[in-house]
Amino acid sequence: MISSELRFLQEGLAVKNIVHDCIWAILIMSPGVWGTQASNAESPPKANAQSFQQWRAARFGMFIHWGPVSLTEKEISWSRANSNPKCPNHGPTPVTVYDNLYKQFNPTRFDARQWVGIAKAAGMKYMILTAKHCDGFLLWDSKVDNYNIMHTPFKRDVCAELAKAAHEAGLGIGWYFSPMDWRDPDFRTDRNAAFVARMQGEIRELLTNYGRINMLWFDWDGGKPMYEQPATYALVKKLQPKIILTNRLDLGEGNNDRQILSPHADYYTPEQAYPELQRVRKFVIEYWQDGKWQACYRGENLGATLEAVFPPVTTQRVRLNITEATDGPTIWEFEVFSPGK
Repeated sequence: MISSELRFLQEGLAVKNIVHDCIWAILIMSPGVWGTQASNAESPPKANAQSFQQWRAARFGMFIHWGPVSLTEKEISWSRANSNPKCPNHGPTPVTVYDNLYKQFNPTRFDARQWVGIAKAAGMKYMILTAKHCDGFLLWDSKVDNYNIMHTPFKRDVCAELAKAAHEAGLGIGWYFSPMDWRDPDFRTDRNAAFVARMQGEIRELLTNYGRINMLWFDWDGGKPMYEQPATYALVKKLQPKIILTNRLDLGEGNNDRQILSPHADYYTPEQAYPELQRVRKFVIEYWQDGKWQACYRGENLGATLEAVFPPVTTQRVRLNITEATDGPTIWEFEVFSPGK
């Protein structure tokens, strides 16, 4: 499943010094990113209660979807045409095109310290990167599968650079990891055991080679979960005993993302539907220019799903003006700055 994320498109402008609740609402607003603990009646004991409480206290993090698919400006994984009838993707990009995008992927301006600096300046406490999405491409130097970043013109280990920068800055680092691989011909076939061995090998690399990993964000696609879950959980906990895990490794046909089916899962992950958080009914994004506040975006229901796209503005002051809310209007002011400053 793909999390809905708001895109703040302001010609390279980023935000900082924003109250956490506000930035959740504006910048990320993907409930799956931060998730929710189930009620006591539903929630199993946490494998590492201290780590879980630290994660809850952090509250605000950055979730990054990135890879060769960026070249097409289409959705990651879901834009790939289908090559396995047991997988749900039926995108517009032909397999022969999508699976060869990596040969052109050369993001020479990638700067992990800049990304981390932006996150930290905004008040974020952790970052999660799509180390592997459902399309199977790996953003690290893998010895398990050659379909990885080291076989692009870029030839740099993105996971290594981001983990190092995050550790240096004191931010938590986590990996989104899709146990599904819609490109792998063995997945969900009678050869699935071979697929699982490779998948577990990838997890071993991600949780061994990059120091402390705070979170592993498993996803699901609605299909049968054929991941040898007990052995996979055991591997994860052996390599990173304090890691925080989503509920999605166990989910399959007939399940929903609010279920916790394993004592190893720490929180459930409602996606694209979380009405109990939609306290803001009407809002305006405003910027300061010519001695007054001017509106650049008006919206409603600042809640679980939002995309705000507006023309570029030149300003040093931006604010969110909440004009209608269930518990009274509130204004948050924040500053914009150019990435890298």
